[in-house]
Amino acid sequence: MHKTSPLSCFVLLSALFLLEPVGAGPVLTTVSNRSFLSNETSNGAVNADINRMQTWSAKDDESDKSEERVDIKVPGTEKLKGIITSGTTKLEKLASRVKNRLAFNDQKGTEDSVANLGVGATAEAKRIASTSVHSVTSINNQKATEDGMSKLGVGVLESKRTDTALAQSVTTINSKRPDLNEEAFLTALTAQYGDDALTKLLVEAQSPGASHVARTVKAIQFDNWVTQKKTAGDIYNLLKLNVEDADFLVNPLLPTWISFVKTKLKEDPFDFLLLKLSKHYKEDVLAKLLLSASSDTRAGGIAKSLENAQLKNWLAAGKTKYDVLRLLHLNPDEGLEFLKQPAMKTFISYATTHRREDPYEFLGLKLLKSHGEEKLANMLVTAKADPSLRIIAGEIENAQFKIWLGKGKTSDDVLKILHLDPDKGYEMLKKSSMQVWYWYVTYSRQNPAKLLYQKFKMRFSDEEILKMFFASSTDRSVKVYLTGMDDVIKHHWLKESRKAGAVFTDLSLHKDSKMIFQNPLLTTWSSYLTKIHGGEADNVMLEVTTKYYGNGALKEMIDQAKHSTIPRPYKGTAQRLQTQIWLREGKIAGDGFKLFYLHERGDAFFENPAFLKWVSYFNKFHNSEKSQDEFAIISELAKRFDDELDLARALSDARNNPALRGNTEKAMVTLLKLQFKQWMWKKD
Repeated sequence: MHKTSPLSCFVLLSALFLLEPVGAGPVLTTVSNRSFLSNETSNGAVNADINRMQTWSAKDDESDKSEERVDIKVPGTEKLKGIITSGTTKLEKLASRVKNRLAFNDQKGTEDSVANLGVGATAEAKRIASTSVHSVTSINNQKATEDGMSKLGVGVLESKRTDTALAQSVTTINSKRPDLNEEAFLTALTAQYGDDALTKLLVEAQSPGASHVARTVKAIQFDNWVTQKKTAGDIYNLLKLNVEDADFLVNPLLPTWISFVKTKLKEDPFDFLLLKLSKHYKEDVLAKLLLSASSDTRAGGIAKSLENAQLKNWLAAGKTKYDVLRLLHLNPDEGLEFLKQPAMKTFISYATTHRREDPYEFLGLKLLKSHGEEKLANMLVTAKADPSLRIIAGEIENAQFKIWLGKGKTSDDVLKILHLDPDKGYEMLKKSSMQVWYWYVTYSRQNPAKLLYQKFKMRFSDEEILKMFFASSTDRSVKVYLTGMDDVIKHHWLKESRKAGAVFTDLSLHKDSKMIFQNPLLTTWSSYLTKIHGGEADNVMLEVTTKYYGNGALKEMIDQAKHSTIPRPYKGTAQRLQTQIWLREGKIAGDGFKLFYLHERGDAFFENPAFLKWVSYFNKFHNSEKSQDEFAIISELAKRFDDELDLARALSDARNNPALRGNTEKAMVTLLKLQFKQWMWKKD
């Protein structure tokens, strides 16, 4: 059998490498409509010098000329010129070196090269190599060439390869041929998998979860471009980036270019891109385009950086807030529509970030000039009800308040500005502009309820004011709820030393016999009594109510209230009066168990909410009798149990009952301590 030398194998490999089909397409194919956003482009701030745009202008002219010198669609081995090699000259040198090896027939060196490439040195492989070389030199048939490559174990030049195979190939080339320089490494990789595979790796390398292989290939390619002294314009052209493309901002190779310019050239890529874009779009059109793209998840980071570069360019050009407002076609005469314009965000960003001025004060003054103070105030109230406008409307309103405060506007002045008339009373509270007055008074750190009471008391009685206050708490047509109005009025009564009976009649409580316990004014009066009489408040309350209703009628009113569905706080007032009646009638503490229906629950009465009321009643009765028995309540409770230990057990169980919390739990603890104290006293 004829024995083929290892040199023949290398001849085949070299021939196949150099016989790349002519007209195979461009160096890189731009992948359209690919969802991709580089982390390296998400930074919104652009910190380059203002004069950078002029530098880019000169470079851009140079890159435009290079477009004439470089033919992007180069055939055959010229494909290696762009993204994977250093040009035609170096490729020809590579071919020359291969041919020289063939001529000298250095068998040992060739065998080592073939072995390093993983082709193998078996007799069968050599035979196949000899056959394949003969086929290539005698028949120009691409299919036969691919078959030969497959038999050698190198792999067919398929259009699609799996990521796993690609990664293995990179690892194999890198480990078996560490002597290869960066250029040769890329050449070997592209020869096996084609330009599309390399493009895919460069795109993948920009993603946060990029594989080690992709990052390695990206680093090698970037270093290769630096070695070749490629400019931003060169790589921009090489990657076939074009600002006129509709999908330019989502081009998957754009982040690769940005990363190279920022990390390797240490230049600002966004100034370069802005200059390119400015040649094809007017300023206002470009601003809207970038604003729209900034909300796109794929292009948002790049668009925001370009928008920032544009704002910086406006600042360098000396554009004022008025200039930018006109440039963005924002018209304050449009009212709410003016605030809804997407371009409003661009204006605010320019004024805040780049001019470091308050855009909201400026916008407020523009709107004020167009609409007047009252209309503007109502407009802002409406805008604040819109979730999309709440923030900007609130900021403009605060700016307006700041202006008013600076001019010394009082709460009365603002009432006049907003055409709010205190004579209208409750109807005034329903006007939307009432919210503006309320917020301004709060902004100026004053008490709205106190100021409004001062206005109302000259026109209405305390009864009428309190009724307005309580009604507003449940009336949705009222725009503001004057929290604390009842406290303001009670403070006024205290200041004037108003008597309990006088306030009772001023509030017309003496005329409301049937509905008195449903009247919220009664709770205001009751709490006022606590302020001026302390522990005697309930006794004073009973005296006043008995004076106007009589003992019998009052008992009947209390009984009806206790069995009605009125709110609990109102029932509480009735219960306090009931307790005072029992005390006045000399009801003993034991009767209290029946009065509070505790006797119906057996020894489970601790769980009854009325138990705390009984404790309160017992203590009041005990104090009224001026008894010196500190343990009277323990003795009274012990009557309901077999012995003292049984009472202690019941108190302990109640204290540990998860259903009994708050005041009930505290009462159980207090009673247990009191019982233990009684035991210690007895022991002594």
